[in-house]
Amino acid sequence: MAKISPGVKKVIKTETKKSESVSGPSSNINIRKKTVSNRTNTPTDFTFNKDNLKWMMISVGLVILGYLLMMGGKMPSKDVWDESIIYSFRRTVLAPIVILEVLGCLYTLFSATNLNKQSKPDCRASCYFYHCFILLFFIMSETIEHSVINPLKINDDVSDIDQWHEGRLILIDKPLDWTSYDLVHKCKLALNYNLGIKKIKIGHAGTLDPKASGLMIILTGKFTKLTDSIHEYAKNYQAQIFLGGTTPCYDSERPIDTYYPIGHITEGLIRETALKFVGKNIKQYPPIFSAVRINGKKAYRSAHKGLEVITRPRFVDIHELTVRDINLPIINMDIKCSSGTYIRSLAYDLGGSVGSGAYLYALSRTQIGPWKLGDAMALDDFVNLLKSSA
Repeated sequence: MAKISPGVKKVIKTETKKSESVSGPSSNINIRKKTVSNRTNTPTDFTFNKDNLKWMMISVGLVILGYLLMMGGKMPSKDVWDESIIYSFRRTVLAPIVILEVLGCLYTLFSATNLNKQSKPDCRASCYFYHCFILLFFIMSETIEHSVINPLKINDDVSDIDQWHEGRLILIDKPLDWTSYDLVHKCKLALNYNLGIKKIKIGHAGTLDPKASGLMIILTGKFTKLTDSIHEYAKNYQAQIFLGGTTPCYDSERPIDTYYPIGHITEGLIRETALKFVGKNIKQYPPIFSAVRINGKKAYRSAHKGLEVITRPRFVDIHELTVRDINLPIINMDIKCSSGTYIRSLAYDLGGSVGSGAYLYALSRTQIGPWKLGDAMALDDFVNLLKSSA
């Protein structure tokens, strides 16, 4: 048997090591490829792709659309439509949105649980939970709103003190010559004296001048947080305007300081002029005897001191202005306007537009959003209701 020389042995060992070094990494590459391929077929790994982005955009779009619809239903005064139309519109549109969300939940659940081995990993499972959250959000918002808009009735049980702290909404017909503060203070004293509630949050959602009567909304407990939202509702008034004179406060709280002729004024002129005040962004100046702030101070305080007061103009929306009847010097009107409108200023401007002067002779607020004066209770009835439950 032939012997292998030492030099040849070294060459054979070197070639063997080279072949091992080459075959080793190649086998590792094959193993890594198998691992990667196995990971690709795992449906639990989520990565973003065009399809995922599309689903996320659809979900976000549905959230934004639903939110806008909800806000549109809660603040109808920002639109000229009637509240009843907006509420029915909200219901008819929100119902299909909820149905779409249910279908979206079913589809995304089906897609997430039936991923085949060849499909790319996506985030439809997370979209499913996202849809569920949106659906629950809509249902809760509907339930919460229905629970807060129901006012106190004359036959309701008012003995539960915790309920007053949780929140109540009370519709009161404000008496003439009462300030808004007087009404709130009287309600608070009645709660303290009859039910023993000493500390409670209470306020109103929209002031009325002393010479005005009609609907005021009183809020207690946690419902006081709804004040700003209720302020945004449109308001309805019945107004009596005296034509032929003006007062410093634009209403009957002070005597007439200047008289004007009215012989040239006809019924047609009044109705034609009234139409000019209907629309959006109607410019008006608040009376100097008002609660608007000028340099941090309420205007009426400076006016009572005889100081010069210059109010800044504001822009309001007059949705409807109907002249019911004219019996000069009195004009009877029905007005529907946005929050922040001064009917006193409207009367003053109307008198100037017909070449005369005018002031607000009497005013009654008949509606605030969905709440009407016919559903309100007299202040004495509210006090007696508390007494009967004491």
